[in-house]
This record gives sequence, structure tokens and C-alpha cells, in this order.
Amino acid sequence: SPEALSLLRERARWRPFICWAAKRVSQIDKHIWPTLLLAAGTLLLVAGFVYDLLFAGIPYQDPTPELAASYDRHSAIATVIYWSGILTLLAGLMVMILRFLVRRKR
Repeated sequence: SPEALSLLRERARWRPFICWAAKRVSQIDKHIWPTLLLAAGTLLLVAGFVYDLLFAGIPYQDPTPELAASYDRHSAIATVIYWSGILTLLAGLMVMILRFLVRRKR
């Protein structure tokens, strides 16, 4: 059909640009992802801290069982966010250090 033929021509016209862009993105990605890991780890640490302050906060002095359960749940979520941030940050640091050592040996 004429519509399908025009669609194929349109795709063929954009194909070199799409291939070039994909190649360029993969080259940039190879150099940036350790920095993105560091940024994501830092962001997760800050998010965990903010979540802890907003939802868990300071524990109540004599809480009811419902308040204690709510505090424990929110505190556990904040802890998971903290540890996710720490592990992501450490992974980014290890990759950056390993890259530095490999480049230094060359």
C-alpha cells in the first residue's frame, strides 16, 4: 500500500541518524555510568534521611502499639533506602578506583 511504502522510506531516511545516535550514546554511557552510580547513591542516602525525618521521625516516648508498629515500619523502610544508597555509592567508588588503576597500568 502507498502508506506502508512511505513509512518505509521515512524510516530509511532516519536510519543513519539513529545508528549514529545509538553509537554515540553507548560511548558516552561507558564513561558516565560510574559517576551516575555515585550520584544515585548520594541521592538515595539523602532520600533515606528525608524519609526518616518525615515519616519515622523521633520515636514516641510511650507509644501505643499502632504507633510503635508504624514507627518500626517506616524506620525499616528508611534503613533499606540508606543501605541501598550506601551499596550504590560503594559500587560507584569501586568502579572508579578500578578504572583508575587499570588506566594507570597502561
